[in-house]
Amino acid sequence: MNRKQDDKPYFFRRVVAYIIDIIFVTLLATAISMVFIDNTNYQKTTEELRDLARKYSEKEITIEEFNEQSETLNYYMAKESVGTTIINCGVAIIYYVVLCYYCHGITLGKYIMKLRLVSANDKELNIGNYLIRALFVDLILSNIINIICVYSMNEETFKAIYPKLSSVLSIFLLATILFIMYREDGRGLHDLMSNTKVISFKANKEKEIKDDIVDAKVIEEKKVEKKTTKKSSKNSKKKEVNK
Repeated sequence: MNRKQDDKPYFFRRVVAYIIDIIFVTLLATAISMVFIDNTNYQKTTEELRDLARKYSEKEITIEEFNEQSETLNYYMAKESVGTTIINCGVAIIYYVVLCYYCHGITLGKYIMKLRLVSANDKELNIGNYLIRALFVDLILSNIINIICVYSMNEETFKAIYPKLSSVLSIFLLATILFIMYREDGRGLHDLMSNTKVISFKANKEKEIKDDIVDAKVIEEKKVEKKTTKKSSKNSKKKEVNK
């Protein structure tokens, strides 16, 4: 694919495909969570956070009070949403890793936007390649870190460490976006780590057609070569008979 001629449309299509996939996974995970998870306490904490934001906007509390109380509420929201986070993580792994592997690099978003995930060096991708790629850009690693932090840390430690880890992941995502935008091959950090690249169906189809043409030429050349060899052998036999 000639990315020099197709930079902006290519990047736009990848962003749209990513958004479609995120929306689909989120809706599916939310539907499952509504069936199996009781979110009453989470909703109460969310209302408290909204009320806190209202108090700050109306200047009933200072910025310091808002930050301190919001950090506490965010910790309890993370704690109350562990069940939902586990479901989100599970759905994401099934969708971005298992299904993507068996669908040969195609997700719903990629199918709609005519994109496909393939190997960067023409080797067959295994499920590990899909897992490594999905960990860093499809909210799987962030969900896993969230679960580990909630279960292994007290409130104060969580407040001190989790925001920093989230910032590191955010920087990684930003760097990935810049790589996709400005690298000639359009590969982000996650692609470099997993030995993958994203191509368009059109580009892939053109490559297959070219490969078929080359194969056809090779076969035709072999047929001509065989005919020439047969003729040469017949002529040689005739000469020997005449002698």
